[in-house]
Amino acid sequence: AVVSTQSGYYGREPPAYYPPSQQPPSYPGYPGGYAPSPAGPAPPQGLAHGMKVRFRCTKTNKNMRLTNANMVDGHGGNGKFATFVVHVIGPGQYCFQNAVGGWLALKGSRATGTTVYRDPDTIFLLHLNPGDGSVSLECQSCPGWFLAVKRDGSTKVIWAERKPSTKFFPQVVQ
Repeated sequence: AVVSTQSGYYGREPPAYYPPSQQPPSYPGYPGGYAPSPAGPAPPQGLAHGMKVRFRCTKTNKNMRLTNANMVDGHGGNGKFATFVVHVIGPGQYCFQNAVGGWLALKGSRATGTTVYRDPDTIFLLHLNPGDGSVSLECQSCPGWFLAVKRDGSTKVIWAERKPSTKFFPQVVQ
C-alpha cells in the first residue's frame, strides 16, 4: 500500500541543501498534493527514517533490487530484495537497507551492495524531480555522480542528474 498524507510530506521540512529551483511544487487537485506518475502515485516530498520504500525504474518499469550477491539491477519485483528501509543519517543524507541486510552503495564506477553500516559509499543525497515526482540518488562520497538503471536493467553511475535513467519513482509500503 502506498502511504499518502494531505500535505504530501511526512512532518519534516525539506532539507536545506535543495536550491529554490529544486523545491518540489505542490500539485493542487491530486491526492496528497503531488502529481501521479506512470508507476503509481508519486512519492511524498521526503522520506522519513524507518519508512519502507521501493524504487520503480523509469527504464525497465520494474523495481530496483539488491541481490544476495550484492548486485544492483532494475529487474526487481515487490519482495525483500527490492524493498528498502530508509535510514536518515543527517540533513538530506539517506541510506537504504533491503530486508536481507544489504546496503545500497556506489563503489567506484558501479552500483553494488555492502554489509557495512554507514560506509561512506552508502550515503545518498535525494534529489526531487518536481516535473514528474521522481527522485534521483546522488552518491555523497562522489559528488555529482548518480545511480542509473539502463534499459536492459543493468546499473551504471553517470554524471547527469536529470537524465531519465537516473529517475526512480519511490513507492512507500506499509
